Amino acid sequence: MKNPPRATFIKVFLFITPLLLSSACAMANRPEHPPKPDFSSIDRDGNGLISLSEFMNQRRSEEEIKIIFVHIDIDGNGQISEQEFTSHKPPPRQHKN
Repeated sequence: MKNPPRATFIKVFLFITPLLLSSACAMANRPEHPPKPDFSSIDRDGNGLISLSEFMNQRRSEEEIKIIFVHIDIDGNGQISEQEFTSHKPPPRQHKN
C-alpha cells in the first residue's frame, strides 16, 4: 500500500526542517566581513606601529595584503598607527552574481 500524500509530506517535512533551520542559523551568524584582528596581535614588536612585514601574516594573498596595507596607511609613511588601524572601515563587499 502506498503512503498517502499527507504522510509522505510529513516525513519529508520532518526530515528537511532541521537541515533548513541549521543552514539558516549558520547564514544568520556569518558576518559580512570576518572579524578584524586587534592591533596588538599584529604589532608583533610592540612599537605601536604595524610594518608591512608584520601585516604580511594575514590569511590573504600577498597582493591583497599590500593593497589593504596601502589603503589603511592613510599618511603613506609605510607604517600603520593604531589610530589609522582603528579608524579604517573595510569597503563594502561586492557580491558575486
